[in-house]
Amino acid sequence: MKRTLAIVALGGVLITPSFALTLQFVSTGTFSSGPLVIVTDPNIGFDTSTTTSPVASLTYSYVNNTGGTTGNGTVTLVDGDSISFSFNGFVTPNVSSNALSSAVVSFSGGTGEFSNMNGTGSLSNTTWVAGDRTGQDQSTFVAELAPVPEPASLSVLALGIVGLVTRRRRSRA
Repeated sequence: MKRTLAIVALGGVLITPSFALTLQFVSTGTFSSGPLVIVTDPNIGFDTSTTTSPVASLTYSYVNNTGGTTGNGTVTLVDGDSISFSFNGFVTPNVSSNALSSAVVSFSGGTGEFSNMNGTGSLSNTTWVAGDRTGQDQSTFVAELAPVPEPASLSVLALGIVGLVTRRRRSRA
């Protein structure tokens, strides 16, 4: 009985799915400038994501604040699954373009393939404010997502550890 309890408790954790997803793509689209910059990138040019469906669009907005830039957005797959994210970074103004760089991304609120996922990533963007490409932008998005452990899985793991510790103590006595 004691042995069975420890094996079942540890086995419950081992069969819990633990896969990770990688999002990595370059997208192009348009932006609207002002106090709130809104970027809409429906054209994904380079996509090496490990999702089951290709990335369809990237939409986000940001505000330049003193000491940095904050924003939030959504990545949507062709099948409609999506995940929300927020980020902090810096915008460097230039003569013909503005560059969003060093943006650290964190995730929340996923649906479908992204449900119960979290992780971190990076976002960079160039928006052209002068010349032939005025109003266009290019974003590079990279993220590593992993499932959030379910409370039941953590409970089963804890129960397995307690069982192993108890068994070891009894065998020493």
